[in-house]
Amino acid sequence: MSELVAVVREDLKYDNTEASYGSIDSWGCIESSTGTIPNSAYPIKVLHQDDNGLVYLLLDDDVVVAQSIDFDIVLEKRGK
Repeated sequence: MSELVAVVREDLKYDNTEASYGSIDSWGCIESSTGTIPNSAYPIKVLHQDDNGLVYLLLDDDVVVAQSIDFDIVLEKRGK
């Protein structure tokens, strides 16, 4: 079985940059940053990607929305 996961983009990995997430405004854009995703959270499960450059991620038990440009999305094999 496989699932999509997000990891920090390789070019940001050693730049001490953490991807941020936020809430969505009425236009479907990230309104403001409400937090950052710690490096210890990766790989993080991708729940959905939309055509507007947003990615919905499962952070702990919460769904967060971030900009997909901050991540490399990869297919990770799980189990058998």
